[in-house]
Amino acid sequence: MLTGIRHTVVLLLGCLLLTLPLAACGGGPSEGEIEATVVARIEEKQAEDAALEAKVGDMVEATAQAAPTATQVPPDVPSLSADYLRKGNDYYDLGDYEQAVDYYNAAIRLDPLYAEAYSSRGLAYVSLGQHERSIQDVDEAIRLNPPPIARVSSKLRPLWRTPPGSGASCPHTLPGG
Repeated sequence: MLTGIRHTVVLLLGCLLLTLPLAACGGGPSEGEIEATVVARIEEKQAEDAALEAKVGDMVEATAQAAPTATQVPPDVPSLSADYLRKGNDYYDLGDYEQAVDYYNAAIRLDPLYAEAYSSRGLAYVSLGQHERSIQDVDEAIRLNPPPIARVSSKLRPLWRTPPGSGASCPHTLPGG
């Protein structure tokens, strides 16, 4: 909540500072018009956030009630997780890494198998100087969704472990193999 208020204040000040030169020259909207526009946009974003939070709350409650018998992720969860990821990415792009982490956390809470959310949160942790947490998230993202070369190499590993002199065509070994 405090972060949201801070964003509101920064947004209002930024808009006012940008429009003062325009107003002094006789061009551009008045301070009242600017403030009304900014307030309307802030209220719109807060309403979007509240609607998203309510939807997530309903999904979490429904999932918790069905947890003992659930066999698959409810269909709305991936799209809600993607919404949270997008919002997190927006905050990351603005340089608000703490707020980005909050949205990535929400995406991961909804879908603990969402590799992209772990990867994005790992990048935000790097920007916050939390390197250990970043490494944990990137490792989890790779575990959940290994790069294509890792998938291929794991399938080929038995061939590479073939001992020399056994008549196999590939006598090499992988590191650690």
